[in-house]
Amino acid sequence: MKNLLFIVLIFLSAISAFAQSKAVIHLADENTIDGDQILLGNIAKFSAEDEKVKKLREISLGFSPNIGMKREIFRDTILLSIIAAGFSTNDFTLQSSAKISVRRASQILNQDLVRKAVEKAVLANFQSEKVETKITKLQLPEKILLPKGNAEVLAAPMSGVRNFLAPFTVLLEIKVDGKTKHRTSANVEIETFAEVLVLNKNLAANERITENDVRKAKIRLEKPLANYLLESDKLVGKKLLKNVSENEPLLLTSIIPDAVVRVGDLVKIVGQAGKIQIIVQGEARANGRIGERIPVKNSQSGTILQATVVEEGLVK
Repeated sequence: MKNLLFIVLIFLSAISAFAQSKAVIHLADENTIDGDQILLGNIAKFSAEDEKVKKLREISLGFSPNIGMKREIFRDTILLSIIAAGFSTNDFTLQSSAKISVRRASQILNQDLVRKAVEKAVLANFQSEKVETKITKLQLPEKILLPKGNAEVLAAPMSGVRNFLAPFTVLLEIKVDGKTKHRTSANVEIETFAEVLVLNKNLAANERITENDVRKAKIRLEKPLANYLLESDKLVGKKLLKNVSENEPLLLTSIIPDAVVRVGDLVKIVGQAGKIQIIVQGEARANGRIGERIPVKNSQSGTILQATVVEEGLVK
């Protein structure tokens, strides 16, 4: 009787030792993970020796699903993956349903990151101190799901935007941990302000315009800044091409060069020979705008000369 009891105890001890040496792998029905790969260690709980657990954790079950999707993995597939890693069915016990589901951990993109990226890219095109820029409308993309990690938003250069004063689009690249995960765009509208020349009074077409006719005022630009007159010295020798009202800004397309010297006008003729300058009286024989060459008659000698119009009443 005692011998039988002893044999039973040895048998139970052997079973217990065998049971303790087997790894127990427990899988929940629903799992959420980080990363691009599904490792057994991401979704399982283990009861086993440390060395065995370390090897089990590194078993790959394939790629993670896309954000917002789930992947179903069958129990048989998991068994085959464990056996393929070098384990026999006597080495482990798998506690799992017939299939499990895996989802990718996600985050919602912070729209402040998008806003800052767009603002930085847009304002970089208006670094001149002469222009003040304000974003008046910014239509950001709707909720964007991304994998977990450090999110970064980059705006593409806007070299293709011809008119910033009309609605335009900013292309965006969204990265997580340095890898591109999403591309989208934002719709933008802006206002720009600058000090330009405006008229002090109504002037009609073909009227000569002078510094006294204008003043500087800050206005909301309707066209790119290059279309406006900013300095009054640009008005010398110019006339209006069309009627312009008081307080209306002056555009380059509103003025044209005017003849400041006309046929028969008395002019000063300045001649230069080395350090010697000679000034004589003369008579214009053609109309001339500033910078144009016209024939003039030297009143003293009667000689006809070719001279460049410098300003009203003066040729060189």
